[in-house]
Amino acid sequence: PTKDGYIFKGWKGTVTNIPRDETVYAYYEKADGSNGDNGSSGNNGSSGNNGSNGNNGSNGNTASGNTSGTLYTLTVKNGSGSGSYAVGSQPVIIANDPATGQEFSHWTISPADTKIASTALSASVITMPAANVTVTANYKVKTGTSTGTGNSSNNNSNRPNSGTGTVTNGGTTVVIDKNGLSNTGVVSATVKGSSDNFTIKISESSSATEAVLRALMNEYGSDLSNIKYFPMDISLYDSTGNNKIYDTTGLSISITLPLPDSLIVYAGNNKVAGVVNDRLDKLSPKFTTIDGVSCVTFTAEHFSPYVIYVDTTRLSDGTVADNTPKTGDGIHPKWFLSVGLACLSFVMFMQKDGKRREKVRVRTRA
Repeated sequence: PTKDGYIFKGWKGTVTNIPRDETVYAYYEKADGSNGDNGSSGNNGSSGNNGSNGNNGSNGNTASGNTSGTLYTLTVKNGSGSGSYAVGSQPVIIANDPATGQEFSHWTISPADTKIASTALSASVITMPAANVTVTANYKVKTGTSTGTGNSSNNNSNRPNSGTGTVTNGGTTVVIDKNGLSNTGVVSATVKGSSDNFTIKISESSSATEAVLRALMNEYGSDLSNIKYFPMDISLYDSTGNNKIYDTTGLSISITLPLPDSLIVYAGNNKVAGVVNDRLDKLSPKFTTIDGVSCVTFTAEHFSPYVIYVDTTRLSDGTVADNTPKTGDGIHPKWFLSVGLACLSFVMFMQKDGKRREKVRVRTRA
């Protein structure tokens, strides 16, 4: 593919052994070598010139970025999103997929005071200042996966407490390959619609994080500074965990996860949604505690990116999960207050009634 003023450098995405529809993007470099660019600008892509992931304003990026005024350069190293933007524009940046044995770590940004939605997620949003900006995706050695077995009613002596782990519950295995989830041993899942054994993989990928980011921007606008979110790629595999299942017609999973470490404080204010066509498919989760671990249960009816998120500007008292290990039913504080006041009223009534009877006996003796 060609692009005026640029040199084609390669492809982003899967281009061999494709088992389903895929979208790939062409990477470019300016002919003078000054700045990189890529196909996400909407000028190309193997699936057509749709520009659906472009920095042109249609996906939530500020459309005024290239209409007037001084433009400043955003350079994204080890990722995509480079370009020229006006002050206040909010381009999406996406880290390249990590090399084998590595995982995304964080973004570093210069100038350091440049506003970025999250430095910890592989897809994020930059708010352009009146200056050139360089942002770099950093990687680290992938954390080893611990293993364990158990379900929500067992003791936790064999449960992994790290951010990754493998938990087998009956014939279903859940593989957690994403940091930010502690106490993964409380995980349980049931596949509905088939008696076969399955493996459910919960992982992190740049494509899933990007899809979640765009869905949140469509819901809340380009400024996500008040939105805390935890993106996930939930995929279904056969019992070996090697063969991904693409035809999931009639299948759904009821899955229980510990609340992400960064979202535990928000308790029942958290929300859960899948992502379909860059939109949030909102679910109805249940919040519980299992062996003292705050958990969320939801049903996934399609296998695509999912997100646990919260709008920090709209917090309420939410539910307070009890400590019952097996049931973990949520109990709202108002019920404790109601029961307490009822008991107090009863006690005061009995005390008052007893004093009244005593006075009557005294008068009778007189």
